Parts: sequence; structure tokens; C-alpha cells
Amino acid sequence: MKGDKYWQKKFAKDLKELEKKYDTDHHICPHSRNGKRDGNIARVNNTLHQDYHILFENRTPEEIIDFLNTYFWSGKYEISITKK
Repeated sequence: MKGDKYWQKKFAKDLKELEKKYDTDHHICPHSRNGKRDGNIARVNNTLHQDYHILFENRTPEEIIDFLNTYFWSGKYEISITKK
């Protein structure tokens, strides 16, 4: 679709702007849910990190995927993840 290219460009530009701002440590599996430090940290922009936790609270990656499949896509789409 024509509009897709606009959003792809805008998203890429927004990400570049965010990369200029400071990063923070994000526990992929929440520390309070037995997430370890080694191999469980992603460096993310602080603003995105805050937004992530507003939306997903303290869920694990698997719980987030289930949440999205259930509440955002109403079973019309389904995504899954695999831990590497």
C-alpha cells in the first residue's frame, strides 16, 4: 500500500531520533519474575522503556505475545516467539 512506505520512513526516522537519546537497561524477562542479569538485558531508549512498561506492565515475553494476540488482534492474527 502507498501509505505503508510513509509509515516505514517515519518509523525509521523516529527510531534514529530515539537512538540519539540515552539508553537504559531493560530486563527482557522481568527481574522480579526471576529474570537474570546475564543474557537478559537489552539496551533501550528510556522513553520507549517507560512506554513498554505502561503497556505491558511486568509481563514476560510469552505473556506479552498472548496479550497482543488476545486483546489487540482478537484472534484474527497470531504471532509467536521462540527463545534463542
